[in-house]
Amino acid sequence: MRFFRSTLAALAVFAAGGVAPADAQTYYVAVRGGYAYAHDDSLKLGGAGAQDTEFEAGYAAAASFGFESVDHWRLEGEFSWRRNALDRVDGGAASGDIEAYALMANVFYGIDTGTAITPYLGGGGGAARVAVADAAAAGQPAAGGFDTVLAWQVAAGVEVNVSASLILTIEYRFFAADDVAFRDSRGNGFAADYRTSTGLAGLRFQF
Repeated sequence: MRFFRSTLAALAVFAAGGVAPADAQTYYVAVRGGYAYAHDDSLKLGGAGAQDTEFEAGYAAAASFGFESVDHWRLEGEFSWRRNALDRVDGGAASGDIEAYALMANVFYGIDTGTAITPYLGGGGGAARVAVADAAAAGQPAAGGFDTVLAWQVAAGVEVNVSASLILTIEYRFFAADDVAFRDSRGNGFAADYRTSTGLAGLRFQF
C-alpha cells in the first residue's frame, strides 16, 4: 500500500507539470509478450492451515499507451494479462489455473547513455482481477472464483532504438496483488498473495 500511494503521488506531480512542456513529448503505443513465473505461495484454506503451492511456467502479455518527455520520463496506462497452471499442492499433483487481468498506471525513467541503447527503471499501481479456475488437489475440495484487488509492480529493462519511431524493449517485472479472496466447493474461504516475475520483450511505436 505504501508503494501504491507513493506511485499515485508521483503520477500526480508528473501530470501536473513536473516534466517537460507538451511540445517536447512523444506519444507512443507499446505491445509486449513473454514468460510469467508465478511465485510459490500459501493458500489459507478455511483457516485449516497453509498449503504450499507450485505453478507451471506461464504466459504474459501487455499493451499500453503513453508519452515520453524530452528528459526521458515516461507515463503510461497499461492493460496486462498473466496466466499460470497449478502444478502441485503440498507435494501432490494438482490441476487448475490462476489468471490475472490488470489496469495499471506506470512511470518509467530512461538513463541516457548517449547511444541507441537506454536502460530504464520504473513501476506502477492499479487494480487486478485475479481468478482461480477449477483448482483441485488430492484430498481437497475444488476451488474457484475471482477477486479484484489493488496491484503494484516494479520494472527494469533496456530499450534499443531501431529507428526514429520504432523501439525494441526487453524487461523484467515483478507484479503483486495481495489478499486475493476465493472460496472452495464447501464454502470455505481462502486467500492468496498473487506474485509473479515476468520477462517481457516488445515493441514501442512512437508518433
